[in-house]
Amino acid sequence: MRKLTDLKPEILGEAISELSRFSDEQRNALLHAAMALANRSAASQLLVSSLDVLRNHPDAFYVWCDVGRKVASASAVAAEEYFRRSPEVLNEVRKEELESWARLGARIAEKSAEAAAEYFRSSCKLLRTLPPSDVIRWGNEGYGILEDGGLASEKAAIEYFALGTRKSFERSRAEPTALLEENARVLKLYGEAISGKDVDIQPSGESFGTDGRSIYLPVSLNAYGEREKNFKLYRALTARLAGRFAYGSFDLDLGKVGLEARELAVRRKLPPGTRGTEAFFRTYPNPLLAKKIFDILDDARIERILRREYAGIGDDMDLFKNALVAVRKFEVTKPAQAILQALQESLLFGAMPEGIPPRIEEEVKRCLLACNAAGDRVEDTALATDRIYRILEGIPGSEFEFEVPNLPNWGQGFAGLNLGMKGSAWRPSREGIESMGTARLGGKRPTAILRKLLMGAARRVQTVKSLRPGSLEPTELRKEREDAFRYDEWDCDMGDYRRRWCSVREVKVRPGSARFAERALREHSALVAGVRREFQMFKPERLRKEKRQSDGEEVDIDAAIESLLEAKVGNPTMEGRVYTRRNKVQRDVSAAFLVDMSGSTAGWVMDTEKRALLIMCEALEAIGDGYAIYGFSGATRDHIEFHIIKEFDEEYGQTVKGRIGRMASLSQNRDGAAIRHATLKLEQSESKTKLLVVISDGRPLDMVPRPGEPLYQGNYSVQDTRMALKEAKAKGVRPFCITVDKKAADYISTMYAEVNYAIIDDVSKLPEKMPAIYRRLTT
Repeated sequence: MRKLTDLKPEILGEAISELSRFSDEQRNALLHAAMALANRSAASQLLVSSLDVLRNHPDAFYVWCDVGRKVASASAVAAEEYFRRSPEVLNEVRKEELESWARLGARIAEKSAEAAAEYFRSSCKLLRTLPPSDVIRWGNEGYGILEDGGLASEKAAIEYFALGTRKSFERSRAEPTALLEENARVLKLYGEAISGKDVDIQPSGESFGTDGRSIYLPVSLNAYGEREKNFKLYRALTARLAGRFAYGSFDLDLGKVGLEARELAVRRKLPPGTRGTEAFFRTYPNPLLAKKIFDILDDARIERILRREYAGIGDDMDLFKNALVAVRKFEVTKPAQAILQALQESLLFGAMPEGIPPRIEEEVKRCLLACNAAGDRVEDTALATDRIYRILEGIPGSEFEFEVPNLPNWGQGFAGLNLGMKGSAWRPSREGIESMGTARLGGKRPTAILRKLLMGAARRVQTVKSLRPGSLEPTELRKEREDAFRYDEWDCDMGDYRRRWCSVREVKVRPGSARFAERALREHSALVAGVRREFQMFKPERLRKEKRQSDGEEVDIDAAIESLLEAKVGNPTMEGRVYTRRNKVQRDVSAAFLVDMSGSTAGWVMDTEKRALLIMCEALEAIGDGYAIYGFSGATRDHIEFHIIKEFDEEYGQTVKGRIGRMASLSQNRDGAAIRHATLKLEQSESKTKLLVVISDGRPLDMVPRPGEPLYQGNYSVQDTRMALKEAKAKGVRPFCITVDKKAADYISTMYAEVNYAIIDDVSKLPEKMPAIYRRLTT
């Protein structure tokens, strides 16, 4: 919260001096609002914001002051946020809507000042993408939480208004809108697949572009009435920009071109071996004009190559163009600008804009002839740029630094599309970054593209398929580890999910010596041999007799008799299905073993768990089921580690044995987040049966990173784990939990209420009991 001393003296000085320009009536309205404030910080914010409102929204000034006074009467803290945020809100709403928005804030402030402050902060952002009526509806739902009364309700309402709960987030978005936060991870991998380079996705409030290092995309898109189409629009933008990395837009080298390039170098006085587009642009009297021409031509070059290389990408590109067609409007300005706009639209849509003057059309055709001669190299684009520059440089308007009129407004803070690259020093505006809301890291890619783009990178494809919803705050998008996964967490006190609350990072366990595994298998050799024999009985070599087949080795007597009887009564239904056939019994199972590696498993508990895992590996190798082994531990919700001991596609051998041997007790255990990530892993499997076996030694427990956050212990942790298991079941995963905690009866029936479980009171029996449990689960 800003204090009076946080406001720059010159700002306050300007505000005070400006008071002399206010009318008596305006000063009185301001004074009445100020008198309701109990602290100087809020009063100073009122004074500063009043200048903004009076200059930009004079018609709303009296309503603004009056409503502010009502908010101030309820809470000075809430009033300070109101006065800070409301000038921006007035850019989005009418004064009548401002009154409804602010009065709701005043009602909230009467029950909780902190909840009201969060309401004003968040609703200001929401008004950029939602109609005021939807924001008011969202606010009223949060107010309903406050009306329940009590400290728990107030905390729940504060989280709701801060967009910290899943329910709040879902209520706060326009249904068809696609958000960058939800798709950033997929778009990053998509861009990397096309470009073959690391790609950094960053939010930009008003445009899209690339500076050669990062791809900047709008924080939201809402061009279509379907979220999937808006996501595909994101994909089209990413492909166009990633194509600049892939096809050399930043690697211009005129030395690679022939005689025409040498003539260009002489004409433009380029030093030998000139490289890079920026150096190329600076050789022109009007670098901005040269850059604009280059950007338009290079965008067309990139699209042409992408369509040829990846057949499946055409649908996305067509969506991109259709969205532009819907708002296409040719604006005749200065001749050079009009020619360039018409050229851009001709290359995009394949047709000249309607209604352009004949003189402009003639010049555009000359430019198109220059484009048609260009090849696929960036150097060809540079040569075509020079030809078109020479056409335009003598035409009125070319001497000015101009922008071709922007294309449409498609979403939050998205003032228009600039099809050109941003300059090398360009960064998105601070407002653009701060306006980013709250990473569904989901969506689908065209199969045709994936086959070609991700060949040889199957695991990357699996990662892309696994991405799930969530939001990134602006700082998180830049600072959070790229390999971290964010998950919601169930807060039983709020009755809602804390959105994107936990950060899970995969850690590949380094292989150690296989001596532990060899010794353990030797000591349990009799058990291993018995388990292998038993499991081999379930291998799919057995045959199952299937009756009523249209062909087969034997006649199905029952079916044949039934067929004859049907024929006699004139109602045949068997249609020749009177044979038996023996088919192989196919097992289609993928099992993930998730092991608690918290500090409480130290010593013989962890040692026994490792032995049990080794015996399970031997058994599963005998039966041929797919399986993976993971461990989990961590400290705080921001540092949950998901240890990879064996992935589904890894072979069981010395490396995996060495990793099992290196498993050790570490820190805390936040079971809910680990179960959600293991579920995500299993969702990638195409097996019919997906089994998750959780092995734990007790109640979940984790540390608290910041004051005021709920403790991950007791009923809170039990209920979150229960919900994580319930979510797994809903996604087609069959969880089974094994605990070696002798005191588990106190909580186990609640925590594992949604699934089957087993309590093993003697840990030493785990190696022999685990195979038996698995056999029952899969037969």
